[in-house]
Amino acid sequence: SSGINAEWPLRPGTGQGTIITGLTTRGTIREEDTMLLGPFDDKSYEEVKVASIQCNRLPRRLAKCGQSVSLGFHKLERTPRKGMILQSPSYESYCVEEFTAEIYILQHSSSSKLKVGFEATVFIDSIRQTVEIIKMEREITTGQKAKVRLKFVQYPDLIAVGSRLFFRNGRTKGMGTIVDIVKIKTHINRTSDPVLKSSKNSELVLDEVN
Repeated sequence: SSGINAEWPLRPGTGQGTIITGLTTRGTIREEDTMLLGPFDDKSYEEVKVASIQCNRLPRRLAKCGQSVSLGFHKLERTPRKGMILQSPSYESYCVEEFTAEIYILQHSSSSKLKVGFEATVFIDSIRQTVEIIKMEREITTGQKAKVRLKFVQYPDLIAVGSRLFFRNGRTKGMGTIVDIVKIKTHINRTSDPVLKSSKNSELVLDEVN
């Protein structure tokens, strides 16, 4: 499916409105492709249509895997946020609030160990959000590992098993790998325009919005 993950908050642009810049991570994206943007805070995806593509500031008809491109849209009902994905309708659309990770504590200055209720800022690919430990196999400190259950505090996001993560809170720092996710079913907000076409097996990760 086609997809884009937002790395910075989108902001209004000129001409065609919001412009998003990112890396095409799978397949190709073409002009006039209909894609899904999300997940939003209400666990939904928005149907959008690509109006223009630019690569190295030059107009293109399509974006290939591995290319960093800028996309313009005919219409965006809502403003995307950091960490979202733009994907082909052929892909499964879901979001995640809770997930399990195996973590390793790089540094922890407190005399007490990490325990349930600990919150930190987590970085997963282009996602940056606060998470809370809601379950763990044992309390840990610097140089120790554990499997923990984490929950996004602010809103659901889209993550995958196998993704690496880094987290920090003050002088406490750690890293880990996602080993399990709890998928939440989402709904799609359709546009009034009929769907004309969409590329299959393509994805783009957002880096910037203008």
